[in-house]
Order: sequence, then C-alpha cells, then structure tokens
Amino acid sequence: MKIVIAQVLLDNSIFKDLHVARQGVSATGWRPAFRHALGKYVLPVGNVEMTVLMQNGHLALEMPNKIIIELSLPDNKGKWYFTIDDKTSVSFEKDDTGKVKAMKLHQVFELPKNK
Repeated sequence: MKIVIAQVLLDNSIFKDLHVARQGVSATGWRPAFRHALGKYVLPVGNVEMTVLMQNGHLALEMPNKIIIELSLPDNKGKWYFTIDDKTSVSFEKDDTGKVKAMKLHQVFELPKNK
C-alpha cells in the first residue's frame, strides 16, 4: 500500500523529477537519466578499457577483469563513489556543449609518515 501511495504522490508532485533522477531514471520515458556517462573509456597506460553501464538501476563500472562495480549517486562535487569502497570514485568531465569527454578515476591513498 505504501508503494502505491508514494507513486500517486510522486505522479502529482513537483518532486517527481528529483525522485526519479535519484533512482537513475528520467521522468520522461523512464530512460536512464545518466545516459550521458554511459560508454567505453580508455586508460592511456596499457590501453586498458573500462565501460560505464547501468546495472540494477545504478550507474556501474565494468573493470578490465569483467568485474562490475556499482556506483553510488554523485556527491555535491560530482564524484560517484564505488558502493564497495568509499575511497574510490569517478567523475565525468564535460565539454562546452555538456557532452561527456572523459572520466576521471579518483582514489585516496593513505601514506603513513616515515619516522
């Protein structure tokens, strides 16, 4: 019953676009709202290819070893963190027209101070 009530409220609400965007779909046609990021990206070192795809309603990153890692929704800085690791994220760089031209891979390394 809660699901039906929530859907009715969303269908009649100005918050519909926000809700469905956070779910990874758009309000029109229920297409992925993050379609702009989908595709193949090449790591220049070693010519390694990674693919951004949709999995279980989430943006996900397919690594070269065919492991697929789902990504959390982006934070306020546009970083999409790995759901399995809060130290690794990706972000997407856009050109002047808003088209994605590159994916950036961010990873935090802790370097202990040498005594």
